[in-house]
Amino acid sequence: MLRYGFQPSVSGFLQKHVFCLVLLTMAPLVFPLMEAHGLGSAVSEKSVRRVEETNRVTSPATPVAPNAAPPHSTDVSGPTFLVRVPLPITGSVDLQIKQTLENILQQSANDGPRPTVVLEFSQEETGQGSEFERSLALARFLTSNRAGRLRTVAYVQKSVYGHTLLVVCACEQIVAHPDAELGDAGRHETAIDVTMRSGYREIASRRMTVPIAVALGMLDSQLSLTKVQTATGVRYVLKDELASLQQSGLILEAISIGQANRPLVFSGKQMRVEHGFVSHLAKTRQDLAEALGINFNDLRTPWTARRPQQPLLVDVPDATRATARRVRRIVEQERQRRPVDWLCLHITSNGGFPVESADLARYIADLSRQDIYTVAYVSVESRADAALPALMCDQLIAHPTAIIGGNGPVSLRQPEINAALDVMRELSREKQRRWSFAAAVMDPQQPLARYVHSTTGATEYLCHEEWNSLEQHEQWQRQDGDVSPEGTVLEITGATALSWGIAQVVQSSDELAALFGIKQPLVSPTPNWADELITALAAPRVSAILLFIAMFCLMGEFASPGLGIGGFLSSVCFALYFWSNFLNGTAGWLEVVLFVVGLCFLLLEVFVLPGFGVFGLGGIGLILLSLVLASQTFVLPHNQYELDQLPRSLWTFAVLFAGLIAGIVTLRHYLKHIPGLNEIILRPPNQDESTELAHTDSRIGYDYLLGERGTATTRLTPSGKANFGHRWFDVLSEGDVVEPGEAVRVISVTGNCIVVRPVVKPPDQRPADVPSR
Repeated sequence: MLRYGFQPSVSGFLQKHVFCLVLLTMAPLVFPLMEAHGLGSAVSEKSVRRVEETNRVTSPATPVAPNAAPPHSTDVSGPTFLVRVPLPITGSVDLQIKQTLENILQQSANDGPRPTVVLEFSQEETGQGSEFERSLALARFLTSNRAGRLRTVAYVQKSVYGHTLLVVCACEQIVAHPDAELGDAGRHETAIDVTMRSGYREIASRRMTVPIAVALGMLDSQLSLTKVQTATGVRYVLKDELASLQQSGLILEAISIGQANRPLVFSGKQMRVEHGFVSHLAKTRQDLAEALGINFNDLRTPWTARRPQQPLLVDVPDATRATARRVRRIVEQERQRRPVDWLCLHITSNGGFPVESADLARYIADLSRQDIYTVAYVSVESRADAALPALMCDQLIAHPTAIIGGNGPVSLRQPEINAALDVMRELSREKQRRWSFAAAVMDPQQPLARYVHSTTGATEYLCHEEWNSLEQHEQWQRQDGDVSPEGTVLEITGATALSWGIAQVVQSSDELAALFGIKQPLVSPTPNWADELITALAAPRVSAILLFIAMFCLMGEFASPGLGIGGFLSSVCFALYFWSNFLNGTAGWLEVVLFVVGLCFLLLEVFVLPGFGVFGLGGIGLILLSLVLASQTFVLPHNQYELDQLPRSLWTFAVLFAGLIAGIVTLRHYLKHIPGLNEIILRPPNQDESTELAHTDSRIGYDYLLGERGTATTRLTPSGKANFGHRWFDVLSEGDVVEPGEAVRVISVTGNCIVVRPVVKPPDQRPADVPSR
């Protein structure tokens, strides 16, 4: 070709195509530089958006592995914050979340790494009922340049419906529970108007976490969504764009998504494996931390996006057995007066009662489930088991020099430590937290060590038992040395807790209030004399004494005729017992009703029904059941701690009744010799008095009825009434049940006790209507 003069054309051809290839290669580098220097104004905004939309909507045609690396940014070197999103998004929720994010931005350096903010949707409320305007305003803020300094992650742990979907789509990254559902955004809308479609289109196009067509399909059930395979990848299109693609012949495969006229809903697993909208699947916060490559402790303390409207501060002073009950009573009294939504425990305790501290931790965890944000403030110390309720609060705040953990003045017994740790393990699993710290602060047999994840580099402080229970625990490499060597308990300061990511620090209570935007002074309610009396009466020893006196007087009342001082004292002691435990939180209306019904059954059996049968035994059983339930906080045991507590309650009552029987036997022998008290119970007659009574009974007895025949007028079981010569007498059968109308004969008479026996008659002979003499 060179010979025939084709060199210029070939050379030009190669030069032209090499030049084009260079342009295509340098385009990704040139365009950002042009944009940074303001040279991209010649390109229309519409064209840029169309190119960006095409590039982001297109995705690989092959399924995505559940935990493959996401196409999002993985720069997580900055701090991490967990923000719980209150649902539904109504009122001022959007403003409160914005203020929380602004506080995070103010704490972060402008030139430092981007902080990671995890918006957690984990409440039982599904978001249905969220206002469109409020949700759109929050979504716009999340996609604004101001929030661009934050790496936002939506963690959908529970199902989310309604317009909350806008907030989820506005995040850079979505992590979901495999079973959580997302969609049906227009659930409570009577009509989907242009404004709503425009809002969803705007948020989806800004973030492109979820394609525009998918977002619109989840909003409007009338829109049909199709997943199409083209030569360039997978796209999600609506009906109009589908027709255009079909006409152009670019579709290789088309799959209809959802059903016609049915709300479009995806599960977390579907969004990850089939569509790739979700970057990772995470059942727990631990899974979330591993997926994001962050420390689990960074997800331990959620920020509240709701400014406290009804805050409450309760002092927790030096530990006693009644401390947990007193705190619970004060909180419940305040909740009856006003809707408390923020609770701060000001802990200045040195511990000493692990079981009681675990009970308080359980109560705090229950308050968190009732939409009450709980905060623990340690200003001086929270030693040993006193740290347990602090660790179970939503947020732990301490003075930099405050002591957390360490030995208290009382040596803890190992059985009590194990019982408290069982409770903390259970509560930690429910709240998705670590329990190693709770074990280390009071159990010298649970040393704490530092572990580093071999892949993500995340740091955890774990005891060996919890490390061994982790899935894929071999990926966590233990560092040299223990934080708390075996044989000693862990003791750290507030500053150390801050460096570990388990607490925040403040210098004073005023700074604490300012942190949450509380303007009124925080003052703890002071207990009055009634509270002190309730605490004293509800103490286990005092309660046992009240029951002993009540049962002793009740038995003495049954043994004596009439209603005397025994019945009065028994009623007073039972009333004090149930009153103190009712207000102390261990007894409720169930226990009171069981006791009253049981007492009525017992009185009915003793004074109305002859003999002692079902009502008597049932009444005693109900009374005992009510007393046992009134001494504990549960009805049926649901965990190991409650299973261990139940035998203790039963054993306490067994000892109580054994002492009661011993006391009665002792008093029967010695009470008659005590001056002034020998008139309380009847003194048994001596031998001469017994002979005289027997002679008197024989003179006024019913000996003349011996051998007489009559008719049973009531059922004899074995006592009842019988007719002898048109006279009615109280009689006892010899043992058999005698039906009314049967003939009976008197076989013995002792005083006024008449014993009868049924008269055996031939089968064809019926009982006479009138008894014979």
